[in-house]
Amino acid sequence: MPLLILFILIALPVMEISVFIRVGGQIGASVTVLLTIFTAFAGIYLARRQGLVVAVKMRESLALGKPPVKELIHGFFLFVGGICLLIPGFITDVFGVLLLLPPVRSWLGRMGAAQILSGNPERATYRGPDGKTIIEGEFRHVEPSNGTGNDDNEEQDENHRLPPS
Repeated sequence: MPLLILFILIALPVMEISVFIRVGGQIGASVTVLLTIFTAFAGIYLARRQGLVVAVKMRESLALGKPPVKELIHGFFLFVGGICLLIPGFITDVFGVLLLLPPVRSWLGRMGAAQILSGNPERATYRGPDGKTIIEGEFRHVEPSNGTGNDDNEEQDENHRLPPS
């Protein structure tokens, strides 16, 4: 993961500069700079406007007693999209504009939730000093039935027993 971040930090500016040079060669340097400034202002305006809508929906969810999970996810992606639009460059602007689209934010939220929920179950286990798996829980020792049906334990723990195998 650290190598991926390092790659992005190096590759993204190189790609942005390359795109700047190509666009500047096609439409001119001053128009390219003005276009970059325009996308930053327009992106901030749109991100702020959609962020206020998400904040209102968040308040409504809280007033109804529901956890505002969807709104938090949308808010996070709006924040990331706003940052992408602030960074000068056309590639980051494309990512920023995509994150301003509610269907894209919903899809990314579902993908992220699926990734979290389908994580490796091995992570949730605990290991004792002897290397054995530890599972937290409660138990009650029940003596085995002698087959007569008159066990005291059967009456006490009738609802807590596993069916016979």
